[in-house]
Amino acid sequence: MKVEVRFRPLILNVPDEREEVYNRVKGMLSKAEALAGHKNVKIRLRAIEVVARLGMVLTGILKDVQLDEIERALDGIEADAEVRKPQEAGGEGQTET
Repeated sequence: MKVEVRFRPLILNVPDEREEVYNRVKGMLSKAEALAGHKNVKIRLRAIEVVARLGMVLTGILKDVQLDEIERALDGIEADAEVRKPQEAGGEGQTET
């Protein structure tokens, strides 16, 4: 008995309006991934929360209109991470929890 399996390439046609959403989510995921490796645990946990929320957008649980709110949260995490960097490098300021 011979079994032959053939796969056809999967091609996704993303409408222009959805492509903009895809590019925004992709960019936010990249930022969140970088922040998830931060030295400070609170920064890491907040970044992971953003990844979870983006996953909910992608699966349809949250609406695309909430991307602005998620993006603002991610910008706030980035700002906090930048503020903590000099403090952590000098051994002063916030301690890791």
